[in-house]
Amino acid sequence: MIARKLARLGRRIASVAVDHVTFEGSVLPTPDRRRCGCEFKDNRFYIESSEREARRLVEHCACDRSTRVLDMGCGQGRLGSYQATLKLPETFYIWVTLS
Repeated sequence: MIARKLARLGRRIASVAVDHVTFEGSVLPTPDRRRCGCEFKDNRFYIESSEREARRLVEHCACDRSTRVLDMGCGQGRLGSYQATLKLPETFYIWVTLS
């Protein structure tokens, strides 16, 4: 009885899909979940593109540490991936997506 329950639990745990990877301290969606284009499957490109977008946002909108950003429909949160690596306050960038 216990062996059967453990086997069932093991099958359930094994079936849980991995939905993220860690790359240089950042949590990223797995490459198969990145719908931005084939070049975004590369972790380094993904991080560098999020850095470019974050810098563009900061420069274009004159954002500073007191600025709050709400990103509606952010997809996988690429912009937020870079915000997290900068160790900015958690309230700097809030992302919301609907699945």
